[in-house]
Amino acid sequence: MIQVKNEFFSPRFCAFFDILGFKFFLKDQGPLFLANVLEKILNENYKYHSPEWNLDGVVILNTLVEYIVFSDSIVLLSRKNSLPNDFYLACNQLFSFFIWEKIPLRGGISFGNIYYNNYKNILIGQPVIDAYNVEGNQKWIGCSFHKSCFEYDNTLKHPLSHSIHYFPYKIPVKGNRVGTVNIALAGWARDKNILSRLKDLKRFSPIDSHLYYQNTIDFVKLTTNYKKSARYMLDNGYLYDTEC
Repeated sequence: MIQVKNEFFSPRFCAFFDILGFKFFLKDQGPLFLANVLEKILNENYKYHSPEWNLDGVVILNTLVEYIVFSDSIVLLSRKNSLPNDFYLACNQLFSFFIWEKIPLRGGISFGNIYYNNYKNILIGQPVIDAYNVEGNQKWIGCSFHKSCFEYDNTLKHPLSHSIHYFPYKIPVKGNRVGTVNIALAGWARDKNILSRLKDLKRFSPIDSHLYYQNTIDFVKLTTNYKKSARYMLDNGYLYDTEC
């Protein structure tokens, strides 16, 4: 019997991203278009930088991730012992790059023990399922956190604290449930120029997806308005339940 190595089993953050409208892009633009976009984004920002590379003694944060791409799914994994904010930054950058390419994403982030053998491309763990479930339960182009993240990163438990990476928000969810306040990935949304990209995407998207875009546009407008976002946090910051 082959014994697996414990070195591949460790607690990590896991982000599961899904390219929305993938069938449309595949049919309209072709597989080479999507492949070129993925190569451009992932190679330039995750693969070719060494995690030891630093500038003035500061480690480049967005290199502290592993990634796996399978068709319309992208999985990011934190490296061992990396800081939570490193991972949040990497997720925000990925999201921002895709929106700028006018390709919508939706994602979920979780934390826990994961077996990941990057030599054989084996990925197993409850966090992968948790991130997948969170991703699929949302009605917008956005990303939110699974409750496992709150158990590891104490800063997420205090959403009124300032963060450039996330924001407490009433996540629009599927089904008849009323959206509950959770923590949403927000760094990507604080660029006002993102609005024009989202509006273009909405304009050329199927009618049945317009609500998803409008939910996202409302979120971006809030996070880019300092006074409104501060008021929103005061009204909702302590009401989240993390069950997106």
